[in-house]
Amino acid sequence: MKVMKFLVLLMLLSSEYKASAQTVNNKFPQIGDRIEDHTFTDLVNYHDKSFKISDYKGKWLVLDFWSRWCSSCIATFPKMNKLSQEFYGKVKLVLVGVYDHSENRSEELLIKETFNRRRKRYGFDIAVAFDSIAGRKYCISTVPAIFVINPNGILVAKSIDIDSSQLAIFLKGYIPNYERSYSLLEKKHDGPYYRPKIPLLTNTRMSNGGVDTSFIARSIIAKWQPGMAEYILYGWSDKQGIGGSDIPGWAEAIGQNLNDLFRLAYTGESGWSYASNDSLYRIVSRKLILEIVDSTSFKESHSDKRFGYSLKMPVKHSDPSLMRRTLLDDLHRYFNLKSYMETRLVDVYKLVVIDKKKLMKLQTKGGEKKYISNGFTTKFRNYPLSEVIKGIGPAGLDVVCQFNINKTPPILSYIGTDFNVDWDYNADLRDWNECLELLRKNGMDLKMDKAEMKCIVIKDANK
Repeated sequence: MKVMKFLVLLMLLSSEYKASAQTVNNKFPQIGDRIEDHTFTDLVNYHDKSFKISDYKGKWLVLDFWSRWCSSCIATFPKMNKLSQEFYGKVKLVLVGVYDHSENRSEELLIKETFNRRRKRYGFDIAVAFDSIAGRKYCISTVPAIFVINPNGILVAKSIDIDSSQLAIFLKGYIPNYERSYSLLEKKHDGPYYRPKIPLLTNTRMSNGGVDTSFIARSIIAKWQPGMAEYILYGWSDKQGIGGSDIPGWAEAIGQNLNDLFRLAYTGESGWSYASNDSLYRIVSRKLILEIVDSTSFKESHSDKRFGYSLKMPVKHSDPSLMRRTLLDDLHRYFNLKSYMETRLVDVYKLVVIDKKKLMKLQTKGGEKKYISNGFTTKFRNYPLSEVIKGIGPAGLDVVCQFNINKTPPILSYIGTDFNVDWDYNADLRDWNECLELLRKNGMDLKMDKAEMKCIVIKDANK
């Protein structure tokens, strides 16, 4: 179990960039200000040995900050490479790999290896800068962090993502809708922030006839705003979520989209993986079946499609199943929908044996049970194949595949045997193709197929 948790940790969908105590600049760049100049000297796919931000005066510049631990950053390399080609001559896009020299001198080598492996495999030609100073200089706290700088050197946007349509709008001199990235110590808004010890949108003060927390029961749903928590879940199952409350009869789901809320209403979890809940993973499809006229409200990648839901009920009605039913009823009413769960055939990946002789060559020679990993190679010694598969098969590849576990078809193991193995898993766990090649080299493969699973079906209420 420890190996599975460790390997999945390597593939987190976002990453916190940890700067050292030595701060180069404690003033974060603000949108609308001229960005402080910086010289990048460690470059790949660039026509010169160095460049300064000021070199691009009169031109658009996009800096995409990333780290080697950020799987969602790495997953966007193909898209950013394509954008670089599409806007060639109009915008200069640079991937800026940030690392901290003070913690470990090997970080520089590892982040370069992370990109170079992909450059060789996929032929990326986008410019890349590796830098141990820029992250602290610009107070980068989380990655991805994308800086859009106009021809006057003005920082016009700090985003966590960017696409072709948004970039085209920037070039026309307008600001598109985008999901903001925030610097270290930067306030997300000027109003009050979410307080986890009281219900959403309350402040325990007199408001319109009484104290705004004196109600016996209440349910509300609001559009997510920067002052709310990012991803808070509690009160829906026996497991407490991050920032959870121990108050009976109180449940909240904040920063969730409609897909999350419907999954929560039916299962008590907004999403699941092989590692987090393998029994649910094998039975219930994470992907909702949308049989509705307009599905735009179910887009998972847009911040304007996220919500905050708060439910307070009398303690005698505080059983999680009752709370979930109330949430489901509210979703039906608020969005004029109906839903049900039924068994349907869905796409799945089946992990199968294609060459038993190759697979049996992994059989252990004995010794201490252990594993060692550096993020690229994981050495298993005398480890049960079933545990390894949980880490690098259904659990690991589940996250690697397109980096969206709620859209990825489930990966079901059909290996059908178990024995202890010695296996040098020499593949980047964040690269789907590398993992596939190594599986095939050792007698296994993933085959797309169909299987029956329980599915949440959404329909328009008036249909």
